[in-house]
Amino acid sequence: MVAAATALSVPAVFGAASGETISQSELGNVMYVGDSITHGVNAASYRWALHKIFVDNGISYDGVGYRTGNYSNGVSVGTCYGGVAFSNEHSSQASARAYEIAGRKAGGRFDNTNIQNWLGLSDTKTGGGAYTGETFDVDTFFMLIGTNDLLSDSGGINVESNLTSKTANLLGTDLASGDMGTIVDAMYKSNGNASVTVLSIPCWTLHGNSNDEAYHAAVATYNNNLKTWVSNYNEANGTNVKYVDINAGMIDVASTTSFYGVGSMFNAPGSDGLHPSAQGDLLMAGNLAKALGYAGRTAGQIRKAASEFQTNIDNFAGTLPSGITTTNTSVSEGKLSFGAEGNSSLVASWAEGSDLSKGFTVDFDVVVGNGSEGGWNTSDNFSVTLGNGEFYGTLNINEAYIQWGNTVLYSEDMSKNTDDIRVAYVVGNAVEGLSAGFYVWLGDMLIGEGLAATTGTGNNGVNLNYSGTGTVLLGSFAMDGTGSYAPTTSLFENSANAYVASDPGYIPSAPEQGIVYYPASYTKEASDLTASGTYVARTQADNTSGEQGTIVGATVTSGSASHIYANSGTYTGDVWVTVEGGSASAWYGAHGASGDFTGDVGLRITDNCSGGSTVFGAVNAGTVHGNVYVDISAENAAFGSFTNTAGKQGSVIGAYSASITGTFHAQISAGTFNHAVRGGIHTGANSSVGQTKIFINGGTLKGGVYGGGFTGSIGNATSAVMLLADESVAEPATSVVVTGGIVENGVYGGGSGDTINGDTSVVVTGGMISGGIYGGGTAGTINGNTSVTIDGNIPQLRLTSTAAWSTVSGGGTGGTISGNSTVTLKNISPGNSPSGFDKYAGTVSGGTNVAGTSTLILENVRVDNFGAVFTDFDVVEILGTTATKISSLGGAKELRLAAGTSLTVSEEADLSALATIIVSGKSARLELDFSKLKSELTIRLEKDAAFDLLAINGKADMDLSGVYFEIDGVRYEAQAFVPDLQAGTVFVSYGIPEPSALSVLFGLSALAFSASRRRRNR
Repeated sequence: MVAAATALSVPAVFGAASGETISQSELGNVMYVGDSITHGVNAASYRWALHKIFVDNGISYDGVGYRTGNYSNGVSVGTCYGGVAFSNEHSSQASARAYEIAGRKAGGRFDNTNIQNWLGLSDTKTGGGAYTGETFDVDTFFMLIGTNDLLSDSGGINVESNLTSKTANLLGTDLASGDMGTIVDAMYKSNGNASVTVLSIPCWTLHGNSNDEAYHAAVATYNNNLKTWVSNYNEANGTNVKYVDINAGMIDVASTTSFYGVGSMFNAPGSDGLHPSAQGDLLMAGNLAKALGYAGRTAGQIRKAASEFQTNIDNFAGTLPSGITTTNTSVSEGKLSFGAEGNSSLVASWAEGSDLSKGFTVDFDVVVGNGSEGGWNTSDNFSVTLGNGEFYGTLNINEAYIQWGNTVLYSEDMSKNTDDIRVAYVVGNAVEGLSAGFYVWLGDMLIGEGLAATTGTGNNGVNLNYSGTGTVLLGSFAMDGTGSYAPTTSLFENSANAYVASDPGYIPSAPEQGIVYYPASYTKEASDLTASGTYVARTQADNTSGEQGTIVGATVTSGSASHIYANSGTYTGDVWVTVEGGSASAWYGAHGASGDFTGDVGLRITDNCSGGSTVFGAVNAGTVHGNVYVDISAENAAFGSFTNTAGKQGSVIGAYSASITGTFHAQISAGTFNHAVRGGIHTGANSSVGQTKIFINGGTLKGGVYGGGFTGSIGNATSAVMLLADESVAEPATSVVVTGGIVENGVYGGGSGDTINGDTSVVVTGGMISGGIYGGGTAGTINGNTSVTIDGNIPQLRLTSTAAWSTVSGGGTGGTISGNSTVTLKNISPGNSPSGFDKYAGTVSGGTNVAGTSTLILENVRVDNFGAVFTDFDVVEILGTTATKISSLGGAKELRLAAGTSLTVSEEADLSALATIIVSGKSARLELDFSKLKSELTIRLEKDAAFDLLAINGKADMDLSGVYFEIDGVRYEAQAFVPDLQAGTVFVSYGIPEPSALSVLFGLSALAFSASRRRRNR
């Protein structure tokens, strides 16, 4: 134990390993310590629910620990909520005991390691042997341990008879020593300013071997002893360990057994009943957050007070607003009483101006029943039903429970309720990990998440109903049909960084790209056909295998086929296939079972089509001498994969054992694609495609989008040229354009093992994207340049991945790029969220696998504080009307500013690599920390720049040695002066101006460096 005389600094709620406390919006490295309840058994554990609280409130942290993942089921590492990946790292283990974590004796569940090892305090494992694993610097600890020690060890179910000895092991004989003390000592020894929170042991419900009332009572007694121990520990050591009882709402108040859990809060009551379910995790996390002073969950919704709703009643004594009627109710002291005459109700319709497609909300203050007097009445429910005419949900409230239908969400004496209850339908956003459904708050605490709606047209508004004869008093009522809103709170909110969900129904108004135009007339045509068996479109229309050079059009309207493809065998001519109805197991464009195909092939899958595995542009052919077009717009069609080999699945693929001399052109506007869309080649090491063009305008793509493929090559001299203004301009070998739809698992200009002989291009103007955006691929070689362009405000751009929070990169996640990379962010203005467009921009990188020069271009960016982290750039170029602040220059050696641009670089930025600033026009402005510059800096003013003045917020005696202006190849030493007309600002010019020229100089545009109040470091 740490003795009272030991010098320990008193930690704040949050601390830092450096010894300095950190802000409430940052938890630093967080370690969860515990057993299966923390590890997660058939649920993600309370850690996942707490992660969502942190994200909703803009609280950053990094999970660390000896273990990764859940014990069973749960969520996978990297699963995202609100654009933030869940690391799922911790130091907990199913069946763990406190003595194992403390290192008092080995149990094997942590491989005989203990907390001393994890925190770098000892390199010897429990029982001997060297510890060679990872060690962690931790700022914040959450610990929940003791369930197994109490219920499973030394008699287990007889815990009531040996509670004293078990408490002595855990807390010490005098509540001043024991395993808990050893563990907490280690936490503070590793970081004297650590934040340490100890959680109570949860209650449990029907369990196989621990259901005697005495067992429940014994654990409740232990929790009281634990609370006392925390107080004693703090008093003895001058620390601030926090004790939090996480059981509120989980204990069944109507049960005759004390400290008995509600069945819906636990997994499989009867066979398990001990481990919390997702509902139990939700309440545990909510109780923990509330006790520590965090604001409750928002589920990504804007907070809005009930007083600001479209319809709001604080006092029922007055006239009710229009659209509200009541039956069998009475008013007493401004409250509406239900139940006095049996069936009673309040019916309210949505106010004019409601837009229920964006969600809807109701808020009310209610007291139900008289508590346990006369027994708990759990059968007479005060029901709250709200819907939009297409679906509805019902919340039931009685004396002891708040329920969704028959499922208990929270248990307490509702006759003493003082909190408002809020129910909102949230549209959700799958890309951001936000489930659609109803959400329920008790006060500021979320107690129901993503609850299922019931289909039905009978409810279009709110209906409050009570059919019993008990006491129900409604104190306030408010409803709003303009959206789903979280409750307001007086607790801490880091609103600038809090998660605000994107509207999943909104697709930016970017025009569709890559539209394929079919011929107006055909030499041979077959219409209104029914597909069956193996359907060959050319044969159906041509009906003579020998006729060549025709333009064939075939339309399929119904039927079921094993395969649909344009042609089979050697053929010269174009084949255009339209499938309007029916289904197929496999879809092919050119299917040259033998020989080559000369001409263009089009395969359009539209309207009411369904079924199918992979859509191939060309398959089992020698060579297609022409272009292959695939156009998919069938909303109800779901495409799978022809192979189940991990990492090789594909829903759309350019070619399989075939070559295409022209372009593989794919346009996707609707449908579900369960695996990747790839423009390149799946099989065929010697196969090639002249060019790939992928256009994503809609649909749901679950496997990512790739301009390339797995093998072969893409790019040639003849297909990569287009005429523009009488000049030959090389087109990229691969291009991907996204204007809409949902794309999961990333967008890549490159492939996964092929060779691209030419450039790659990725352009994003809309849609909802997760997984990152890359100019390169995951493997293979790109013998050319890469470019990524994000054009416009794209609220759905949530670039999440398991490897990093979010990434936009000119490079790739693997492979090599021999040329240059360019990342362009353009036409971006502040969005609806507090931080604007780049709320989840994360990392913007030039690419670590790029051999050439990496350039970042900001064009027409008008976000005040562009929050992205920039890395691995050689050049940063500022164009158009850009006026923004960025966190760094990404290590760039060169900065270019065009006329009329304004750039501020954060004072914390590392500018040691910056060697050249080029100003190419008038009225450019730059602010950066002058002291961070390298020893020599050249500011090159090009001919049209007309700059001869540099303004710096600093001191007149600042060190300017090594700073030069360059004009027409002539270098001038920088000098500083302070004019009276601009007190407090230091101007630096390439020659001290004459006093008489000051008025002229102030009329010129200024290049400004701000916040430099220190001398430059040499």
